[in-house]
Amino acid sequence: VRMTAMDPGPDLNTKYQKLATEYAKIRAQMTVLKKGLVDEQDKSSILGDQVHERDTQMRKQTSEMDAVLFRNQQLAKRINLLQEEAEATASKKGKSRWKRDRSGSKERHSENRLAVDSAEQVINEELVAKITENAELKVKLNDIETQHTANTQALKLRIEDLEREKVELSSGVKAWKEEFSPCEGGPAASRQ
Repeated sequence: VRMTAMDPGPDLNTKYQKLATEYAKIRAQMTVLKKGLVDEQDKSSILGDQVHERDTQMRKQTSEMDAVLFRNQQLAKRINLLQEEAEATASKKGKSRWKRDRSGSKERHSENRLAVDSAEQVINEELVAKITENAELKVKLNDIETQHTANTQALKLRIEDLEREKVELSSGVKAWKEEFSPCEGGPAASRQ
């Protein structure tokens, strides 16, 4: 069989066809890889936004919790002050009445004592309610902080995974471009 300049031979045509088929496959894979890379970059961006949003929420909740704790402390101090004033008033009234009216009725004294006791009871109930509310808020805050920490950690791990995938995809695309870029000896150049 004699080869001419126009007929390169069946062996070369077969090689060219195989190379062209392989090139088409790799080109299709590159499209998929590029799409995967873009998708992973979008996911990474979304996760980063979610981490930022959750951090913002956590700071806001912490700020609200600090305000509630501060207000609770103020109320507790106010209650203590009112209790001290009530006790001081009750003891002054009790002493002055004994001095003025030693023969005064025990009924007035017991009514006074009942009024002071009921006021103290109301104050104590309010104090207990505030302390309970404070404890519940602390538990909620701890739960929120724990959940936030877990979410942040999970998102950071996911971002790291996506970054690794991004690097792998980028290096795969770069290697593919280097290997199959149109050059003098490549499949694209031999078609021209």
